[in-house]
Amino acid sequence: MIGLCHYEEACVEAVRQFIDRIIRGLDQASSELRNIVTGSNLGNPTHRIAVLVVLFAIAGGVLYIAAGRGVEQGEPAMVEVAGGPGAEEALIEKPSTGDATIKGPAIEVPVVERPAVEGPAIEESMVEEPVIEGPALGKAVTEKPGIEKSKLEEAGIEKPSIKEAATEGSLREEAATEVPARGEPETKHPVLEEPATREEFRGLWVVRTSMQSQESVEHVIDKAAKSNFNAILVQVNGRGEAYYESDIVPKMPAVPEGFDPLAFCIEKAHAAGIEVHAWINAFTVGELGRRDYHEMHILSRHPEWSLVDLNEVSTFDYTQGMARGELVSVMLDPAIEGVKEYVRDVFLEVVTKYDVDGVHFDYIRYPGKRYGYSQEARDKFRELTGYDPLDLVKKPAEFQGTVVDGVDLFDSLSDKWNEFRRDQVTEVVRRVYQDVKKIKPDVAVSCAVFANADEAYDLRLQDWRKWVQEGIVDFVVPMAYTPDTQEFKGHIKKAVEASPGRRALAGVGVYRMLGNPRDCIEKIDAARELGTSGVVLFSYDSIREMDDYWEALAEGPFIDRAKAPRMIREALD
Repeated sequence: MIGLCHYEEACVEAVRQFIDRIIRGLDQASSELRNIVTGSNLGNPTHRIAVLVVLFAIAGGVLYIAAGRGVEQGEPAMVEVAGGPGAEEALIEKPSTGDATIKGPAIEVPVVERPAVEGPAIEESMVEEPVIEGPALGKAVTEKPGIEKSKLEEAGIEKPSIKEAATEGSLREEAATEVPARGEPETKHPVLEEPATREEFRGLWVVRTSMQSQESVEHVIDKAAKSNFNAILVQVNGRGEAYYESDIVPKMPAVPEGFDPLAFCIEKAHAAGIEVHAWINAFTVGELGRRDYHEMHILSRHPEWSLVDLNEVSTFDYTQGMARGELVSVMLDPAIEGVKEYVRDVFLEVVTKYDVDGVHFDYIRYPGKRYGYSQEARDKFRELTGYDPLDLVKKPAEFQGTVVDGVDLFDSLSDKWNEFRRDQVTEVVRRVYQDVKKIKPDVAVSCAVFANADEAYDLRLQDWRKWVQEGIVDFVVPMAYTPDTQEFKGHIKKAVEASPGRRALAGVGVYRMLGNPRDCIEKIDAARELGTSGVVLFSYDSIREMDDYWEALAEGPFIDRAKAPRMIREALD
C-alpha cells in the first residue's frame, strides 16, 4: 500500500506540472491572439482563418484538460476479480501505461480470468499468487485462495481422503505423497483424470490361514476393495489339503463343515470388482516328519512320489533337522509321470468347478540341485543318455577327464541332467496351461518365480524365461522380496527384459518392510517405472491389521482405480 500511495502522488504531481505548462502556453497564445486581433493584417482572410483554427484548438485543449483533472482528482480505480477462488474482493491497481500521459477519459475495466489452481485437494495448501491473463496489471492484492472440491472436480481430479492438513515442505507418511511445492504442482502419485483408466495388476497374496471363515474372507475383500486392489491370489491348496470342495484333495480340517472358502471368496470379490486367482502349491504337499494324513492325501496314497536326494533319502522320511534350509515341506518329484498327472488334475478341478479368474503356481521348482534322484527319474535319464545320474555323484572319477566330441564327459552329463530336471518342471506348466485353455481360455495361468532368473535356472532348476518365451504362462511374478530398492530394481529390470509382451509383474515382500509403508511404495513406483504390468504384495496377512499401510496405499500409489487384470491377457491374444 505504501508503494501504491507513492505511485499515486507521483502521478498527480506530473499531471499538475503538465497542466501548468498548458496554462502558461495558453497565456502566451492569448497574447499572440491579441496582437493578431489588433494588428493591421486582421482583414486578411488567411489571418482570419488562422485565428479560427487557434480558437478551436484552445477550446479543445481546455475540454481535454478538464477531463484529465477529473481523473486526477478521483479515487484509484478498484476492480473486483470475478470468479477467483477464495478471493471475495481482490483489489487491482489501475493499468500502468508507462508514462503519465492520459489518453482519454474513459477507463475500461479489464477482464480478469479465474486463476487456474491445479493439484490435489489439500487443506491449507500453499499456492502461488494466481497468474492473471489479459492487460498488463500491477500486482494484485488478493487473499490466499482456498481450494474447493467443486473446482477440482471440474478439472477431473478426485479428492483424496487426507485426514490432516499438510503444511508446505512436510511429508505425510500416511499418504505416502509429497505435498506440492510452490509453483507448478508436483505429486509423487498423480491422480488420473478419469477413474479406472490405469491398466495394471494390483494383487495381494492371501495365505490359506485367512480363508478359514466367512469373517476372515470378508475382511480380505474389504481391505482389498478400500485400497483399490483389483486382484487377490488366495492360497487354496498349500500342503495337499483343499480350501474348496474337492474329489482329489482332502479338505483342510480347520475349515468349518459346510463352508466353501473359495466359492464364498469368489462371490464377495466379484461383487467388489476384484478378480480371484487360485494360488496352488504345485509340489509341496506335506509337513516334514508328519504321518497322520487323511486317506485321500497324496502322501497317504503315493509316498513314493516324494523327492529323493542324492543320498537316496526320500523327503517323505525327512525330519526338520534334515531340511538344510532348502525344504519347507515334503515335495513331489515332477519327473514322475503320476505327479505330472496329479498336479494337472488339481488345477483342472478348480478351473472346472469354480469361476476363478486365474490359477497361480507356487513352488513350481526343485528345492535344489541335490534333489530329484527317484528311481523313475534315474531310469528316464538312463534311457535318454545311457548313464545313471547318480553315478555322477558316487563315481565322478569314472567320468572326469574323459573327453567326448571335445567336451568333458562329466560336465556334459551334468549339464544334461540339470536340463532334464528343468524340462520336467516345464512339462508340468505346459500341460496345465494347455488344458486350462481348452476348458476356459480366459482363465489366466501364472507362476510365482525366483526373482533372479539366472539363479532360478542354475540353482532351482526353474527355467521361467522359457515359459514366458514359449507362451505357456500368461504372466510371472518374480518374488523380489528384498527391502533394498536398488536391489529390487535390478531383479525386476532383468525380469522385464526376459519377459516380452509385459508378462512380468513384481512381487513385493511387504513382510520385510513393516516399519514404514514408504519402503513398500518405493517398490511399487520402481515397478511402474521399469514397465511391469503391475505388482503383487506378499502378503495380506503381514499387514492385515496395519491400518497405516492400507491408508498409505489407498492415498498414495493406488489412489485411483485400475482396470481389471483381465486386460493383460486380452492384450496378449
